Amino acid sequence: MSSEPIFVIGMPRTGTTLVERIIGSHSEVKSAGELPNFPQVMTKMVHEQAAGREVSQEEMIAASLELDMRQLGESYIESTRGVTGDTAHFIDTVCAAALEGEAVSLEAAVRLMELDATDVPRLL
Repeated sequence: MSSEPIFVIGMPRTGTTLVERIIGSHSEVKSAGELPNFPQVMTKMVHEQAAGREVSQEEMIAASLELDMRQLGESYIESTRGVTGDTAHFIDTVCAAALEGEAVSLEAAVRLMELDATDVPRLL
């Protein structure tokens, strides 16, 4: 599992931009802004699992918990390469309010981060 991503998650106007700027000032950290990659990769994997069947938002959330979290993480990291390159770490700022609009399970994202306590993305 990669230690590259640093997730800054919060509601609008709660200081996430300030946190992102402070962390991003480090020479080994690239600020990637609000990337749409995580929900896109998760949604794609769920649709692949459904084999073309229409999936409701409720089913999407439930199915996201059944995904292979290691594969989800690897696919997410690979999908960010165009923006992040090969930096040691990058910041992906996530607006918690936007997660409600996406068919994304925050619980699945947290499970992904808990795979290995020594080698996980950091949640701020």
